[in-house]
Amino acid sequence: MHRLGDDAARTGDGAISRLWSLTRRPDLRGALAEVQFHRLSRQAPILYALLTINTLLTAYAAKGHVPRILWLHVPALLVTIFVARMMVWLSRLGQDAPAERIGPQLRRTVLTARALSLMCGAWGLALLETSDAVHSQFVPMFIAMGSFASAYCLSVLPAAAFSSIFLATLPVCIALILSGERTQIAIGLDFLIIAMLILRLIGDQFGQLVKEVAAQTRTRRLAYYDQLTGLPNRRAFIELLDARVEARRGDRAGFAVAMFDLDGFKPINDSYGHAAGDQILAQLARRLSLLAEPSHVVARLGGDEFAILLHDITEEAAARAICERFVRALDAPFQLARSQIRLSGSLGLALHPHGGNSASELIARADQALYRAKALSGGQVALFSPAMEEALRRQIAIEQALRDIGNPPDIRIVFQPILGLSGKRIVAVEALARWNHPELGPLNPAEFIQIAEQTGIIVSLTEALFERAIAEAACWSGDVHLSFNLSAVQLRSASTPATLMAVMDRYGFDPRRLEIEVTETAVLTDLEAARQIFDALRARGIRIVLDDFGAGYASIFYLKEIMFDAIKIDGDLVASITATHRSRALLEGILQLCAATGLEATAEKVETKDQLALLDRLGCSRVQGYLIGRPMDSDAIGRILAETIPSTDRIARLPFFR
Repeated sequence: MHRLGDDAARTGDGAISRLWSLTRRPDLRGALAEVQFHRLSRQAPILYALLTINTLLTAYAAKGHVPRILWLHVPALLVTIFVARMMVWLSRLGQDAPAERIGPQLRRTVLTARALSLMCGAWGLALLETSDAVHSQFVPMFIAMGSFASAYCLSVLPAAAFSSIFLATLPVCIALILSGERTQIAIGLDFLIIAMLILRLIGDQFGQLVKEVAAQTRTRRLAYYDQLTGLPNRRAFIELLDARVEARRGDRAGFAVAMFDLDGFKPINDSYGHAAGDQILAQLARRLSLLAEPSHVVARLGGDEFAILLHDITEEAAARAICERFVRALDAPFQLARSQIRLSGSLGLALHPHGGNSASELIARADQALYRAKALSGGQVALFSPAMEEALRRQIAIEQALRDIGNPPDIRIVFQPILGLSGKRIVAVEALARWNHPELGPLNPAEFIQIAEQTGIIVSLTEALFERAIAEAACWSGDVHLSFNLSAVQLRSASTPATLMAVMDRYGFDPRRLEIEVTETAVLTDLEAARQIFDALRARGIRIVLDDFGAGYASIFYLKEIMFDAIKIDGDLVASITATHRSRALLEGILQLCAATGLEATAEKVETKDQLALLDRLGCSRVQGYLIGRPMDSDAIGRILAETIPSTDRIARLPFFR
């Protein structure tokens, strides 16, 4: 690009002293060569037609005044060559030559122009030497007119245009000037001046052409290339992929599309700034480009999302092996000014034609596979399968229903009791979301909550569900707590405490009766932001509960870093405490940890009396599960909380045991 602009500046000066350099060093690179070839394709047939006519007229004028070989044989040879070359160029009209053939074709055109100009110049000199004084004055005119017409038609290729002037007209002009005859000297000088002006005009015109092509190239680069990484952008990738699909239609030779993005990139931008994020993206682009084979195409679609087109891929295993290399490219840390950042990346893969028959289908399905790879904890490669297609349709249906403002989804609140083992009474009730989709049927809360988080709908949805739960809980006995779950999005928003307090104030609900449940994954998204929100909530008397304790890998770390009031022991651990000694030992260890740190422990998914009895003996504070009560509507939980049972064996006579 820079060299192209420099050439434009030099040529635009139009200095005669530099014109000859263009004949020795024609610019046949890239976009300029394509423009030269396409314009030459239109002008070359006209050029050879003019040369044919001019040669025939010159021969007609010289007939009888010069030897037969000069008015018949030489013109016949030239006309044959001109007509043959004209037919060749006419056959190329409307055809796009492969890029690799354009340069050699232009070079051959320059050589052909030089050879023909040399022949015409020699013929002109021979005509001058053998013509009588009267007819010799017409020879320069015919030769010059043919030469000037040739230069004009070849102006897009200065090396060829200048050859026509220098090798055909210039020798004739010199011969006229050296003849000693005043008329011929005047004609020679006149043609020489015109030739110099034409050379200047061609030089300036070509310089302007170079500038135009350079500007078009810059514009095209802005339209088709990402400015940060220098890689093709989304538009370029889609057009290239469309062309590849069309070229492979009906052909069994396959290719693949891979979608790649970073895991956890947003916190990097938030913590280190967008400049640091840009550095990471630029480094990642270089790594992917270095790993890519010459036939592969790496593009940046936007943000931290990249796409890779893998050519000549017919086997799943080969595609996976290549993609694993791209994922492993993130093993080395990214270098920032004063620190190193380690990130992982996920990759989704779709093979043509099984993964789609259009660019949009292939990208969508590779993106679906990427979503699957990220769901597998990141740093993975996932291949698109028909099952993912069904999952994609399901996800879209759920997302559209969540976004339908005119007909909002009927997501309702149900309540599940939590039993305190010390007093054998219900001490808290957890609010749970339930959605019976009109087409998909009952949905798992984890499924639609996750989609709501991804689409940003979770904030308004959570606020609406929280207000319904508070409205019901405000009617309960003053010593029964409400347990409510917050998502990762709420734990990153500084407005969350104020929003919750406003709802509780509106219904006169005591904040000390509220328990907020959070998962380790939600806390992990932004530990510092979560800590600040927890501090603000605990300052108002709200209890913070770490949910699914024992399901993750860093739960002990969070107990040290954040002041929790209670934990919920993961139900998968509770399910096997009566069946295996190992599970029981783990449970005992957790309960001992809770006793040592002053944390209240709730065991989830308690479904048998044996589990309940064991948890009671081991000193568990609270239990929750189908044995205690299934999730129920507000009327049912209200009746249960209103009923009192004066009995020492209270648990055996609770209504949901009958």
